Amino acid sequence: MQKILIVDDERDAVDVLSLMLEMSSFDVVVAYNGAQAFRLIEEKRPDLILSDFMMPELDGVSLCRKVKGDPQTANIPFILMTAAKGLIEDVPADRIITKPIELGNLLETFEQVSKSSAPRLRVAF
Repeated sequence: MQKILIVDDERDAVDVLSLMLEMSSFDVVVAYNGAQAFRLIEEKRPDLILSDFMMPELDGVSLCRKVKGDPQTANIPFILMTAAKGLIEDVPADRIITKPIELGNLLETFEQVSKSSAPRLRVAF
């Protein structure tokens, strides 16, 4: 069973995502800010990280940079979620997806980043 770390300060969003992923046979670990997430990443070693863009203590971009900058965690696929519209540059995330999240699209994205060895994306929406 794949272990997914969800990082988001919006508890309702975490509850919905957790339920959707658990029903899809994922083991879900939850953090409510980037600092808590970084501790859990070292401790739990998730197979994939799904993080919100804007959070207190350590935002999603900073968390992504820390994860991708550490040789011990750099290979963990990192998907950044955002409700923001516009250009996001210089983010080492494997994918950037927009909220609201649809389960089918999310599972497809998981599959793509798990198998992909493509260069990091810079996405404009």
